[in-house]
Amino acid sequence: MAITARPVAQHDLKLICEHRERMFAESGRTREALRPMTVAFEQWLSPRLDDGSYLGWMLEDAGVVIAGLGMMVIDWPPHPSHPTDHPQRLRGA
Repeated sequence: MAITARPVAQHDLKLICEHRERMFAESGRTREALRPMTVAFEQWLSPRLDDGSYLGWMLEDAGVVIAGLGMMVIDWPPHPSHPTDHPQRLRGA
């Protein structure tokens, strides 16, 4: 068994959405109730995969995805803790 990691790409869009919906379903929500969120998330995610503000990795075993990790870059506005700069933060998705 050789597990490999690769960066997420636009062709992972549907799979990322499916993983996310399943994650919320496992916490007790129904798949039916989650569908509107998943549809909206797919529309939100697609341009972020293209511009790199959503990034992550897929773990594969023999070419089959077995796990994934996603993160998003958040461009924070000025704040009392950083009044003149605009720091970017990574947040797990």
